[in-house]
Amino acid sequence: MDKFGFIDRSGSIVIAPQFDYSYGFSEGLAAVEIDEVCGFIDKQAKFAIPLQYQWASGFFDGLAPISFKDSECGYIDKNGKTIIPLSFHQALEFSDGLAAVKTATTTGFINTEGKWVFTESDETMLYYWFSEGFCRFYVWDKKDAKDENDEGYLDTSEGYLGTAGEVVITPQFNETWDFSEGYAYVETKDGRNVFIDKTGQEVLELEADAFCPYFSDGLVTVKIDGKKGYADKSGALVIEPQYDKADMFAEGLAAVNIDGKYGFIDKNGEWVIEPIFRFAQRFSEGLAAVITF
Repeated sequence: MDKFGFIDRSGSIVIAPQFDYSYGFSEGLAAVEIDEVCGFIDKQAKFAIPLQYQWASGFFDGLAPISFKDSECGYIDKNGKTIIPLSFHQALEFSDGLAAVKTATTTGFINTEGKWVFTESDETMLYYWFSEGFCRFYVWDKKDAKDENDEGYLDTSEGYLGTAGEVVITPQFNETWDFSEGYAYVETKDGRNVFIDKTGQEVLELEADAFCPYFSDGLVTVKIDGKKGYADKSGALVIEPQYDKADMFAEGLAAVNIDGKYGFIDKNGEWVIEPIFRFAQRFSEGLAAVITF
């Protein structure tokens, strides 16, 4: 079975391949999995929190979501101490000081003290992530109802909420994506794919498809004729589409795949780490998880 290890920015293996799965490093620790049990390692590959969880994800705002076998989900600190009780059916990482959670009866966001900030309603359905202070949501579009008793609404409209659950961009789009570097990719009601700013105004329409529609280090992944490259915030192609797969930039590098092998390029499209890996995740805190051949 392929094993995950970690490389540094020179491409050197610094943590030997030994994990069945690994998340990237966040706040100095990385969640890893061996034989379907999860724990957390430091950058010396020592277990800071032993293998003991059925599931675990990354640390943000000092907390990481976890669950034990046959348990609900909760949050621990970097000492492995339970800070927010295991009382959720689902629990995601913190972002902007909030985390999406779900119980048997309620879906919404909690703060780092485990207190509800706002919840989903019958009219407002949430997407489970905050990015740059915005959370996507959708409402049922009643214009397709045959009459006031018809519950078979066919369409939705999507918009954005703020961190208190208030509407900051009214639902007006067919589809939305998260904000990144001040822009969000949306599909308008007339079927166009454009980027909007935080006021909801259109700021950019790409001539190519935004394959991974998130700006990072000023660039976004685009797809033309089946190949992927990168465009800048003016919409200009800066790295010609030539890759089979192309991840977001992180820490100045992007993992790309060509001819079945992964390597890392810089923002000029130059190889920094040659394509010699079976799989590669993006860099985080100076390290990237990879699978070797």
